[in-house]
Amino acid sequence: MGSFATIQRFTEEETKQHNLRIQLLNKGHKAKYRFEDIIGKSEVIIRSKSIAEKMARTNSSVLITGESGTGKELFAQAIHNSSSRKEYPFIAINCAAMPDNLMESELFGYEDGAFTGARKGGKLGLFEFAHKGTIFLDEVEGMSPALQIKLLRVIQEGEVMRVGGNKIITVDVRIVAASNESLDELVASGTFRKDLYYRLNTLPVQLPPLRDRGDDIMLLFNVFREEFGVSFELSPNAEKAFMTHIWNGNIRELRNYVEYLAYLDKKIIDCEDLPQSFHSCISKPNKALSGTGESYESELLLRIAGNRLDDYLFVLECLNEAYAKHETIGRNSIAERADSMGIYLSQQEIRDILNKLDGLSLIKISKGRGGSKINSKGISVFNEMRNKY
Repeated sequence: MGSFATIQRFTEEETKQHNLRIQLLNKGHKAKYRFEDIIGKSEVIIRSKSIAEKMARTNSSVLITGESGTGKELFAQAIHNSSSRKEYPFIAINCAAMPDNLMESELFGYEDGAFTGARKGGKLGLFEFAHKGTIFLDEVEGMSPALQIKLLRVIQEGEVMRVGGNKIITVDVRIVAASNESLDELVASGTFRKDLYYRLNTLPVQLPPLRDRGDDIMLLFNVFREEFGVSFELSPNAEKAFMTHIWNGNIRELRNYVEYLAYLDKKIIDCEDLPQSFHSCISKPNKALSGTGESYESELLLRIAGNRLDDYLFVLECLNEAYAKHETIGRNSIAERADSMGIYLSQQEIRDILNKLDGLSLIKISKGRGGSKINSKGISVFNEMRNKY
């Protein structure tokens, strides 16, 4: 009889948990986006999608890194919807936007009377709610050392304990974490636990910044323009400004600018129609570089190239050597030379670099099969930068 009563209570608890998960799903704790919703044809974004799709089929932790606005939650939702957990909750929480004590009670729940103001009867934590589902921990670097230890236990043991409780609760939750900072640097500085970093970084996904996605900029521009129901066009100068913009805010920044331009009610958008924040970003030298002796063009190239400066200088070198021979050079020739030197550069990547250099007025791209040609400004920048970098 006692055994039957135990089974009966377990069944009621299971039913309660199921009903709570249904309530969560009805309240919006589900992933809306899939990989087909991630827009982009550039090689770098296609590569990131391909890697993430393969990782979605596993149950291991995923760490998504990338600058703010690159679409980390979009990828997290797509991973969940492509996994075996897609019928269960997807819960997103921003670790940097919540006080430490509140986050602990939200993630792990609490027992009746655990602290002043605690709900009568206690509260289930998000890890319990998300049983068999996915929890997305955005800006995970914002988690305190104490919470990092608790998170490590969840990953290693699959167990949680409510605040003020003494009962171990088993959970089956997949963790997808995201950060726009370099976690390995935080580990080196001692502000992020090394053991947690390696647990989270089982399956890493690196998202490219918008500035490295080439024609995806205008592709996304058109998508947002349709979203706002407008049909304005960019002048050639305005389009060039978009293609050479730094995009520190990435896709989110692009969408904001399209929304701003939509309210201008103009058929043609020129550079002077762009907001001051846009112009200040592309026209002012980077303060971090000021005083280093580089020309304005070199500073701008440094900002656009980012960690791909070697690739940009290689392409400029090819163009410079062709110019010395009174020749133009095309993508095929640059790709062949890169391959012969053991440098991996696809034709799409070379095309993106050439477009950025053209946007900076350092080279001229001829139509058709005319190839590309460096100009005097490009030669000056190349000579200045190769001696320093």
